Amino acid sequence: MANETVNGLTLTVRIVGRVVGSDGAAQDVDITYERSFTDGTGTNQVGAWFYDQTRTVAQAGEDVDLNGSASYPDFKGAALDLNSMALFYCENLDTDTGDSVSVTRPAANGVTGMQAASDVTTVGPAGLLLWVSPVDKATVTAGTADLINLAAADASGSAVKLLIAGDNTT
Repeated sequence: MANETVNGLTLTVRIVGRVVGSDGAAQDVDITYERSFTDGTGTNQVGAWFYDQTRTVAQAGEDVDLNGSASYPDFKGAALDLNSMALFYCENLDTDTGDSVSVTRPAANGVTGMQAASDVTTVGPAGLLLWVSPVDKATVTAGTADLINLAAADASGSAVKLLIAGDNTT
């Protein structure tokens, strides 16, 4: 991933809603979270990312290797080579009941900071898992803490949109 510059990455999440009780009382929700990242390795900075708009995840699962895996290349084809992760986005594109995707930190070799070892987060059909930590990023250590496992509940697999951004090592 040498000779590349992240020209900007902005995340915006907005939740807007209103609930009204039978007595007419109402509560409004209007939450906006926005974080912009620039090129680099400090707070609110990322130096590389992996992005796939329609990746198929098998039922047997796959380990997303964040440090040196040719299976997760950057846009120029170089292996993803992170030393920390600031953003993890996994959108389940399948919409059929039961077509969930599990996201797990493998016990022996998982990325620290996202969840406890072997804990599973389930992303249901049409669901989204978003993890952002722009200051205290998740540590990625080659060979000991560089994996996130994805697995589909359905035998035919599940399609996901995946974006992982962090500090690169080169």
